[in-house]
Amino acid sequence: MPAAAFAVSAYTNSSDYGSAYTLFATDNAPLRGQVFADMSEHNPIVDGIAEARPMVVLRFFGLVVDGERFGNPRITARFEPGTTGRGATALVCLGEPGYLGIDLGYPLATADADIRELVSDTVTEITGEFLTDDRAARYRHWAAEQRRQHAAHALEAIQSLEQLAFHRHATARAEADASWALVQALRPQH
Repeated sequence: MPAAAFAVSAYTNSSDYGSAYTLFATDNAPLRGQVFADMSEHNPIVDGIAEARPMVVLRFFGLVVDGERFGNPRITARFEPGTTGRGATALVCLGEPGYLGIDLGYPLATADADIRELVSDTVTEITGEFLTDDRAARYRHWAAEQRRQHAAHALEAIQSLEQLAFHRHATARAEADASWALVQALRPQH
């Protein structure tokens, strides 16, 4: 099934790694509305280790498919590394082969199969732009830098706690030594 026609509006969605689209109904794809698409990440297991991979979160506004109103659904499209899943769209993202995993969510997950296919095809078209241009790389760098900063702050906090614990230990040891000296000084002299 063909995807809906859409026009990009980079100025409507003000997020750093996002964009906005206006969807136009065509004879073959009766879908209309607005959608905001934003980069995100998810953590699939790769070789037994959870690793960050790109994901696009699509928030629809006023979605109407073939005259049926679906309101404002939220859909996620995840890049999954590795061999293509059954019926999934193959994709190369940041030089890595994989496929697109789409979660339609409520209320689209229970909609008619033709509607799900039309929305999925449109999401695939929009997400394909996101995951194959420089936004994915720039977002991955930004997210990695955020993780590095969080780790640096955690390390600083741990080092501060370690210094505090060392100081408390030294104070407690001094108190113990002083109290033992007092015990020794107060012993009866024979």
